[in-house]
Amino acid sequence: MRRAVAVFVLVLATLPLMTTGALAQASAPTASLQDLSWLAGRWVGTTASGQHIEEMWMPARDGMMIGSFRWERGQGRWLFEFMSLDTGSSAAPTPLTFRLKHFDRGFRGLEDKAVSTTLMPIEVSGSRVLFEMKEGERVVRITYSHPAPDGLLVVFDETAPGQTAVHIEFPFRRAQP
Repeated sequence: MRRAVAVFVLVLATLPLMTTGALAQASAPTASLQDLSWLAGRWVGTTASGQHIEEMWMPARDGMMIGSFRWERGQGRWLFEFMSLDTGSSAAPTPLTFRLKHFDRGFRGLEDKAVSTTLMPIEVSGSRVLFEMKEGERVVRITYSHPAPDGLLVVFDETAPGQTAVHIEFPFRRAQP
């Protein structure tokens, strides 16, 4: 009986870790920003429906890469993202984390002020990284791959019960600054 109570107390004590994502971070693959240095630069492309897309990533500095994305969706509608790949500072390293915030053409944030979309890496290789976010049964995945020296492919996938799955491919080619 004592052992059962001890196990129950241990499970209760770890619940906050599970809800804050610390458990997911502990199982995340080890990755450095050096592993993702191929992202740095300016990338331009066109969606399958002919819409202009552009993404830029600054080289890593003190454990962080900063990026931006813009998508001209037609009829004056735009979507912007401000993004970071963060491994913490040299003084306080942390697991690789991908964060982004969305903005409209008027630069109004689409998430609450204190909220950002946060994804963790679940697969990392020399030319590919897969980030994932789970909110209940909703799963969002963003894959960055570098299929050719001047090519970048970003794939967005979202699934949720009762909703149509979303799959969008963003093909880019390296552009001059």
